[in-house]
Amino acid sequence: MFAMLEREKISFLAKGHFLSVASFLLLFCLFAFFIRFGAHRVDVLRSFFPVSTAIVFVLHLFLTIIILIRFHFKNTHLHLLAIASAYGLSSLFLANSLFIYPGVLMSESNINESANALAVDFVIRSFSMAVLFLLSVLFYIKGKCNYVNKSNVITSCAAVILIAIGFAVVIINHNNILQLPIIETDELNYRRLWSSHIGSALIIIWVITTFTVVFFTKLVNGFWFSLSLSCLAFLGSILLMWRSEYVTSLAWYGSHLFEVLATLFVVLAFIYDIYKLYQKGLEDYIESYENSIRDSLTHLYDRRYFNKTLASRIKGASEASPVSLFFIDIDHFKSINDGYGHPVGDKVIRRVADTMVASVRKTDVVARYGGEEFAIILKGLNSKSASKIAENIRNRVSEEVHVHGGPEKVTVSVGVYTITDHHLSVDESISRSDSAMYQAKKSGRDRVVVYSHSASEFEHTTA
Repeated sequence: MFAMLEREKISFLAKGHFLSVASFLLLFCLFAFFIRFGAHRVDVLRSFFPVSTAIVFVLHLFLTIIILIRFHFKNTHLHLLAIASAYGLSSLFLANSLFIYPGVLMSESNINESANALAVDFVIRSFSMAVLFLLSVLFYIKGKCNYVNKSNVITSCAAVILIAIGFAVVIINHNNILQLPIIETDELNYRRLWSSHIGSALIIIWVITTFTVVFFTKLVNGFWFSLSLSCLAFLGSILLMWRSEYVTSLAWYGSHLFEVLATLFVVLAFIYDIYKLYQKGLEDYIESYENSIRDSLTHLYDRRYFNKTLASRIKGASEASPVSLFFIDIDHFKSINDGYGHPVGDKVIRRVADTMVASVRKTDVVARYGGEEFAIILKGLNSKSASKIAENIRNRVSEEVHVHGGPEKVTVSVGVYTITDHHLSVDESISRSDSAMYQAKKSGRDRVVVYSHSASEFEHTTA
């Protein structure tokens, strides 16, 4: 199972790296195209703005939800609250943009009247998301040193959100105290974005944010990689707007297409990171489960798992599908422990265990039943076939296992019982195999004895 998981993990990692490279290449090509041809004006694409805004709204809302879910399971990672706040606030501004865009919901104004409000939404959304991303890195750094608490994080995020919403409400409502004219409504151009240095400030803050995310997090996982991609998306969108100053220019539409695709790649990167977390959780669970059913010395299955598996196998036992059961005991093990010490005894137990595992099929269940006693379940083998395997185990142990590397050989006694009655109990099955094993010891050890229902009760295999 571990090998299969490792193969799947390597395959998915390769796909993840391919996705990263492909997304960067595609975004770079789009960026180069719109930088080259962005000055062209295309009036027929006006409907693209509400469509792209709706897509980004859905994606940002989705990111907010999955980051909050991730925080629910890892509530010590307080930086996640800042990132969820950033995408949540962005969703609010995007929803407002859809609300005020002519003809999308209830607004009856024309594009000239709404253009400046849409631009204000974009500017405040960009600034506030950059600030929240910077706060997330700060909380991440402090969180590693346990220097941050939940109340401070919530207060900081709430303050940024309230200030951003407050500014937007005041400016969009044409308050005389605070105005932010960005769009010249007559010509639908946004040259004031650059003449007022707001655009330059946006570029600077996103360059700082991108550098901060990359430098301080080292992009240690897919989560921070996806966040850096989101930073680059905003930076790229603003740079594309710099190419032309008209709302109907190809650069304007290109900036929105760039944000849509980049956000989609961010979502895919987040999903990839979530998959890796799931993969790690599954591996940890399997490892924990394996440890709970394994013997710590030999890494064979333990007694409890063996009995549970035997009960399951007996239910399907029949003449056509028999289940053979071995009980194996190391001969004169007490003298090995007393003469050479427990470390040597443990080594002998491990060598015998390894020999048994190497002598049976992968589908067979090998367990350490207790002390120097082992048990094996072999499905689909009749008594004759099972006896041959038991003999092979006995021979291999005698030939390959020696005490402390010396000439003294280690031998085992094996009891074999083949189950064909699915009504038989686990205890009765174990008792018959165990009694055959003790008969092997009474008969001189280093031999295999098969339990039989005949008058003699046992069939001996001479060593």
